[in-house]
Amino acid sequence: MIEDVRDRLRDPAAARILDLNGLDPRVQDIVLKTPGARELLANLADYAPLPAGPRRIAIGCAGDSGTHP
Repeated sequence: MIEDVRDRLRDPAAARILDLNGLDPRVQDIVLKTPGARELLANLADYAPLPAGPRRIAIGCAGDSGTHP
């Protein structure tokens, strides 16, 4: 399953923290402060265990490829 959430979640790359990943609390804080983010993530998590649901759900950001100065 691919769910494009770029228009629904804040991109942590915009906060200039490109050297961090989604396990870092600063990244999580930025994303989870997006209005509706917790509900969106809960809906995706509810969908996962359904028989026709996805085996994996991954959420990434539109930040650069890691080649920053």
